[in-house]
Amino acid sequence: ERGLFSTQARYGLSFVKNDKSPQEMPDGMVEFDANIEHGPFPKSALARGAIAPKLAFFHAELAKTDNVKPIFELTKDVSP
Repeated sequence: ERGLFSTQARYGLSFVKNDKSPQEMPDGMVEFDANIEHGPFPKSALARGAIAPKLAFFHAELAKTDNVKPIFELTKDVSP
């Protein structure tokens, strides 16, 4: 989802088992929600004291999906 000076994106990392994979490795995908602010002076970067011009400022968090539900239960619904 693209805005004027920011973009919201979701990235996925898929796990594929093969004969060399550990037996405990889960199947499925882990997803990340990303907030990308476009430069030259992204708001979040300025708020953190970074005053140098930047092409983009990127922040990502683990998305709450069924595959990582136990992790969110441990952290009381806060992204680790």
